[in-house]
Amino acid sequence: MGPTMIMAIRHGESEANLAYEQAGATPLVYERGDDEVTLTERGRAQAAALGRLLAALPADERPEQVWCSPYLRARETWRLALEAAGEAARAAADQAARAASGETGRAAVGREPGWAWPARQAAPSKDGRTEAAASDKATRQIAADGAGRAAGQVAADTADSAAGQAAGGRTALEADRERAQRAAGEGSPRAVWEAGPVTWDADRLRIIVDERLRDQEAGEFARYNLAAIARLYPEELARREAEGAYAFRPPGGESLADVVTRLRDFHVGLRERADGRRVLIVAHDSVVLGLRHVLAQSPDSDLAAVLGHAPVLNASISVWRSDGDRSELVRFNDISHLVRGRTA
Repeated sequence: MGPTMIMAIRHGESEANLAYEQAGATPLVYERGDDEVTLTERGRAQAAALGRLLAALPADERPEQVWCSPYLRARETWRLALEAAGEAARAAADQAARAASGETGRAAVGREPGWAWPARQAAPSKDGRTEAAASDKATRQIAADGAGRAAGQVAADTADSAAGQAAGGRTALEADRERAQRAAGEGSPRAVWEAGPVTWDADRLRIIVDERLRDQEAGEFARYNLAAIARLYPEELARREAEGAYAFRPPGGESLADVVTRLRDFHVGLRERADGRRVLIVAHDSVVLGLRHVLAQSPDSDLAAVLGHAPVLNASISVWRSDGDRSELVRFNDISHLVRGRTA
């Protein structure tokens, strides 16, 4: 059967996203490896908004399993979302306790504005694309062999590897929970999700770090934006134009078609390991686009069409429901949970 729901979110705004956006048409060489990029202040606020959204969902819509890219900005997004959700849950429990004792006050947690699953929602219009980080997939930075070296790496902590092999030690969620507890000065372990009507089972909500959810690899072009590539490798840029952005594979890197290939493999395993569960995936724009193609069971001859749904916005959420063999798109690239002027 596979998962009953798949929610895919793109990480919050990263330092690299901001650098590329600010560079614009000016050639840029970004030195930090793709697996090491962290979130901006705005990206951290976006991650917290995601957490509040998840905490406000009804029990039958909350994710039961979390799969995450190994890259730091994705894991940081989930950690901050989890912390914000825990805070929202505690506030809701406190509000419920005050209400029960006769005190009044506005509810601390409610459904985020604009959310009404499972109503359909059209993809954002082209006019909204200016909110996306201005980066091109062929210009993105990456250390192709360095996915396991990010600071605070949690892949070794997870009880599940990308190949589905069991590994000893704490799960990444447990490690993050312990860090949150230490920061709060708590002396005894307890779930991040507090008691009350929005309680989640933290033992079931393990984070599984999977290498196949990494961002599209840019190979030799990892540290350059499009303007820098045009100056340094004009012949490669011409090849990209001739082949199409979805088919273009930079030297030592991946095409979008390559990303789709690994996501198909990921989805086959997910159908077994998340059978009957609601799944949250925390990853990247290329992964969300690739998932749209894979879950629609579209032929690769139609792959170019998926680029019509780009760009996938930072901290956006996309949702598919499944009734068995097929998945139905409920909403795509939605940022209605972000507060304009602060996190959007």
